[in-house]
Amino acid sequence: MRLPLLLLAGALAADAAAQNRLYTFDGDGPTDLFGWSVSGAGDVDGDGVPDVIVGAHEPSPPDTDPGYARVFSGAGGDVLLDLVGTEAGAWFGVSVSDYADVNADGHADVLVGSPSRDSTGVDAGRAYVLSGLNGAELMRIDGDDAGDFLGRAVSGAGDVDGDGQPDFVVGAPGDDDNGAGSGSARVYSAGGALIHRFDGDAAGDGFGYSVSGAGDVNGDGFADVIVGARQYPGGNGYARVFSGADGTELFTMLGVEPDDQFGHSVSDAGDVNGDGFADVVVGAPGADPLDKGFAEPGSVTVFAGPDGAVLHLIGGILDDAFGTSVTGLGDVDGDGFDDFASGTRHDELVLHTGSADLFSGLTGELIYKVFGDGEDNFFGAAVSGLGDVNGDGTPDFVAGAFREDASGEASGRAAVFSGACLAPIPYCTSAPNSAGPGAVMTWFGSYAHADNALTLMVTGASVQQFGVFFYGRRTDETPFGDGFLCLDPDPIGVFRLSPPVMTDGGGGAVRLLDLTEPPANGGDGHIGPSSEWHFQFWYRDPAAGGSGFNLSNGLSVTFCP
Repeated sequence: MRLPLLLLAGALAADAAAQNRLYTFDGDGPTDLFGWSVSGAGDVDGDGVPDVIVGAHEPSPPDTDPGYARVFSGAGGDVLLDLVGTEAGAWFGVSVSDYADVNADGHADVLVGSPSRDSTGVDAGRAYVLSGLNGAELMRIDGDDAGDFLGRAVSGAGDVDGDGQPDFVVGAPGDDDNGAGSGSARVYSAGGALIHRFDGDAAGDGFGYSVSGAGDVNGDGFADVIVGARQYPGGNGYARVFSGADGTELFTMLGVEPDDQFGHSVSDAGDVNGDGFADVVVGAPGADPLDKGFAEPGSVTVFAGPDGAVLHLIGGILDDAFGTSVTGLGDVDGDGFDDFASGTRHDELVLHTGSADLFSGLTGELIYKVFGDGEDNFFGAAVSGLGDVNGDGTPDFVAGAFREDASGEASGRAAVFSGACLAPIPYCTSAPNSAGPGAVMTWFGSYAHADNALTLMVTGASVQQFGVFFYGRRTDETPFGDGFLCLDPDPIGVFRLSPPVMTDGGGGAVRLLDLTEPPANGGDGHIGPSSEWHFQFWYRDPAAGGSGFNLSNGLSVTFCP
């Protein structure tokens, strides 16, 4: 019989996340889907601190609700604005974004998409620019034809045309100008004039399903844009970067296999490689670059400006839908290079809670992972960088979980997290042993790399038996001995912490992890700043019969600089 320590791990993961959680926002009622979209909002209230916007498009039959978006203070988490759609079934809030202070009143204004603008089936779509001061409508962009679904994606784009005013981009994935559902994206000036229009290549592309400002990708002094076409079902998907200056195509990035959904999410990534050009990040939640054989492991790829060279390709491990959402973050780990994040809506490591994963722009390695609060809540379906909300010098971020059940079925939730590293997180399963329910690994001390003061601790192992602490790069859960191996030895194996230890009279053992000793200080087993490793404890258990040995649960540790 397996002890469901995974349930405990989920609770402990939430506790660990709570150490870095700044605010939690919940939807109002059943089927709101609050947290479907999230974004930084800029400084809406003029207090010098970035704020947050969350969308809830309420698509429940019979489409009696218009949807809403809510702006929260980054300084205190209070509600600053309630923005509500005007027509039933409008899907107002399916997309949200920061924009800029368009009307120069000292308050940042915001973008909200409403792709199904009424309940009559027209679905031409609409995008709004709304005042950060009072929520008043400053501008409205309408779709051209029935089914355009304009407003499915919206984003601030920076100064695309060089007039000193901020511009924005809107996606219309249902546009039919190049065939049914070929899609389009349109870039508008601060005055509402159409600057550029980009069309999908063919029917079914869904071009404009995702859009984002891209920063200055080609170094010409003008902001550029990126547009995704996920081509789902059946296509590989693609994403395209366009020049803001003249609208020409700078480069196109392609999915590899059918149903990759490459381009499902796109974002600027900042300057990831430090070469002075803006880079971009693309999510493909259906991809399987590591050949794991699941339906939706997912992938995230970072491409370099100005030529689209691949800087990082990261693959999902389980049936995670890794890459459901992507965002640039700024420099989270303090190494001078911009970092990025992905939302993983099905993350199966702990109870399918979903997760948000932060990665180093320099190395592509995981900085740390944040899990959702409950099972199958689609946490990470939306993620966005915020800037420094809590004033600690580290950029922060927001993640949405549109199926969280705080106040009813799928009411939804969004949470703001500090960019600082999380505490170590238990995971995987501990099997019963001759001493009782099973060995549990925890920790004390410091997980800052510079402190070199992390101590691993095990309780509940068999009494006065030899054991070994070991660690590796990847997580897993495979039957092994009388328990489960929580590490995947591929591609670099696992590393023992020598010498072995003897458990005490209560079945406990401790090990100070000295980062100056091999293998922690060199080779494949090197534990460096901002790196993530997974630890476990193997121990003899002859009294239990069976194989004569067992293992603890696992412990994931991200070593802050």
